[in-house]
Amino acid sequence: DFSLTAEAVGAAKPDRAMFESAMRAAGIQEASQCVHVGDDHGKDVIGAKAAGWRTIWCPKGQAWEATGPVAVAMP
Repeated sequence: DFSLTAEAVGAAKPDRAMFESAMRAAGIQEASQCVHVGDDHGKDVIGAKAAGWRTIWCPKGQAWEATGPVAVAMP
């Protein structure tokens, strides 16, 4: 278990340094093994994808009613 802050890392999402710091803290070397779940498309989805991570976007204010896997096409 760990937490990261922009102040401690010296960069905030969507900066790649934030995602790389999370990988180091978790002891993971391959970005393809990472998944980021976030509610901000620009900071979370775009940033994580640029760092080589898979992403799950849960937009703010939307109810989650799925009972199984959901695939969402992004423009």
